[in-house]
Amino acid sequence: MKILDVEVKNFQSYEHLSFNYADLGPTLIAGPTKVGKSTLLDAPCWIAYGRTSKGSAADDVRSWFSGDEETSGTMRIDLGDRIMTIYRKRGKRSSQNDLWYDFGGDEKIRGKDAVDTQLMIWRELRVKDGLYLTGSYIHQFSSSDTFFIAKAKDRREIIESIKDLTKPIAMAEQAANLKKSLKKDVETAESKVIRTRALIESAESEVERNRESLERWDRDQVERHRALTLKADTFQAELDKEMETYLGKLEVLNKDVAGDPHRYSKQVQEVREQVETAEVLLKELNDHERSVGRIKTELSFVTKQITSHTQSSTGVCPTCLGPADNDTKRATIAQLKKDKAGLEAELKPHEARCLELSEVPEIRQKLLQDIIELNKKQAELDRKKDQFDALKIQAQSIRQRKNTYKDQAEQLKAEKNPFEPRLKTSIASVISSRTELKKLETSLDTIKQKLFAADWLYDASFRIKASMLHQAVNDLQDRTNEILETYFDAEIQVTFKIEDSDKIEVTITNEGYECPFRQLSGGERCMLKLAFNVAYMEAAQNCAGVKIDTVMLDEALNGLDADLKVKAYNLVEYLGTIYSSVIVIEHSEEFKTLFPTVFKVSKEGSRSQVEQVV
Repeated sequence: MKILDVEVKNFQSYEHLSFNYADLGPTLIAGPTKVGKSTLLDAPCWIAYGRTSKGSAADDVRSWFSGDEETSGTMRIDLGDRIMTIYRKRGKRSSQNDLWYDFGGDEKIRGKDAVDTQLMIWRELRVKDGLYLTGSYIHQFSSSDTFFIAKAKDRREIIESIKDLTKPIAMAEQAANLKKSLKKDVETAESKVIRTRALIESAESEVERNRESLERWDRDQVERHRALTLKADTFQAELDKEMETYLGKLEVLNKDVAGDPHRYSKQVQEVREQVETAEVLLKELNDHERSVGRIKTELSFVTKQITSHTQSSTGVCPTCLGPADNDTKRATIAQLKKDKAGLEAELKPHEARCLELSEVPEIRQKLLQDIIELNKKQAELDRKKDQFDALKIQAQSIRQRKNTYKDQAEQLKAEKNPFEPRLKTSIASVISSRTELKKLETSLDTIKQKLFAADWLYDASFRIKASMLHQAVNDLQDRTNEILETYFDAEIQVTFKIEDSDKIEVTITNEGYECPFRQLSGGERCMLKLAFNVAYMEAAQNCAGVKIDTVMLDEALNGLDADLKVKAYNLVEYLGTIYSSVIVIEHSEEFKTLFPTVFKVSKEGSRSQVEQVV
C-alpha cells in the first residue's frame, strides 16, 4: 500500500491542500507549533478511514471557516497491481456526506451505505485503520509511545494489539463450553449403559429355551440333504468329464492365440513405415544416379574437347572461332582441364552416395515380401481366434447345464426350521441389546475422549496464546535493542519479561546498571521510545503480512539533543531504504540540513500553507 497524493478542501486549518506523498524518501516537515504540520499526516487517514490519529472524526475535521461548504478529500493509493482513488465528503447536512472510490474509470464504486462502503475500502486496502496507525504512524498520542510508563497489564494489551490472538481466545471459550456440555453427556450415557445390560441378561435366558428344539430339527434335515448331495456329485462328475474334453481343445488353441491378437498387423504397420523410409532413400538414389549420368556426359564432352585441341595443330579461337595461335590454344586447353577437374570433383560425392544406397532397392523388395508374410500370419491368427471363441461358447453351454440334484439339495437347505422364528426373535433381542450396549459404550468412550480433548484444548489455547505473546515480546525486545545499539551506540538495553502470562515487566539497564525509565534523561527516554516505536511499527506490518510504503513520525524526535537527532536521522535513512517515503515532523528547522527533502508549514491568519524548501 503506497500513498501517492492527497487533495483536501476545508480540512482543519487548510482551505485547500494538494500534497504528493509518493517516493519522497526521508522528508522533513518543519514549522512552529499549531501551524498544521500534523494535519498533513491526518489527511490520508481521514480520507481512507474517516478518522485521524488522535481519534477525530466526522465534523471535528471541518474548518471553522468552511461555512456551508463541505469538507472533501481525494487520495490516490498504489495497491501494486492498480491505482485506487478514494473520495470522501463531509458537510453540515447529511445530504453533503458521501464516500466512494474507483480504479481510474468513470464508475463510482460504493456499498449500500457509508458503513458498507468503508468495509469495501478496507477489503481493497487489506489494511484497517488500527493497523494503518500502528504500522505506519509514530506519534506522541499512540499507545506504543506510553509503553514504558504503562502498567504491566496494559503493556501486554499494547503488544497483543499487533498479534492476532482471537483464535486462541476463541478456542479457550469454545473448549470451556464444550467441557460443560460433555460432562452432562457422560452422566446420561452411563445411565443408559446400566439399563441395557439388564435387558441383555433377560434375553439370553429366552435364547437357551428355544435352541434345543431347533437343533433336533436341524439333525434330521442334514441327513436328507446328504442323500441329495451324493446324487448331485455323480451328475457333476459326468459334466466335468465332458467339460474336460473341450478344455483340452481350448488349451491347444490358446497357445496359438495367446498374446496381442493384432500383433502381426502392428508389425505390418512398422514394416510399412520402413518401406516409406526405403522409398525416400530410393528416390534419393535415383536423383544421385541422374546426377552421375549428367556429370559423366559433360565429362566425356570435355575430355573429347581436350583431346581435339591437343591433337589439332592450330586449334580454334573460342572468341572468333577462327584459327587460334599457340597461346590461345594453351589457354583453352587449360580451361578445359580446369572444367574437367571441377566435374570430377562434383562426381565423387554422387558416386559415393550411390554406393551407400545401392542396397536400398533390394531392402525395399524384402520389406514388401515381409508385409505379405505378416499379413498371412495375421489371417491365420484371426482364423484360430474365431475357432477359439467358438469352443469357448460351447464350453460355456456345458457350464450352464442344470444340476437338478444340486438344485434340490439347495432348495432343501433353504427350507426354514419351524422352530427358528422364536429362536431368531430371542437372539435378535440379545444381538440388538448387545449392539446397543456396544454403541452406548463406544459413545461413552468417545464422549470421555472428547472431554479429555476439550481439557487438552483448553490448556493448549492458553499455551498457544502465551507462545505467540512470548514470541512477539522477544522480537520487540531484540529489535528495540538492535536499533539502540546500531543507530544510537546506546549503552541502554531493555528486557521484557512476561509474568503469569498476564503482565509484562520491563527492565532497563544503562551502562550495565538497572535504571527505572523515569530516571533516564529526557534524551534517553526519547531515544528509547523512538527505538521501541520503530520496532513496534515494523512488527505490526510483519504480523499483518502487509507493507505500508509511507511511514510518518510526528514529533517523534522531540527531546533529542543535536547529536542524538543526527543519529536518529541515520535510523530515518535506514527506514528510507525500506519505505518509499519517511515523513518526519519536527519543530526545529536546524534539523532540515540533514534531509534531502524539506517542507515548511506556516500560517497566514487562520489558514495553513505548505511550501517546499529548496
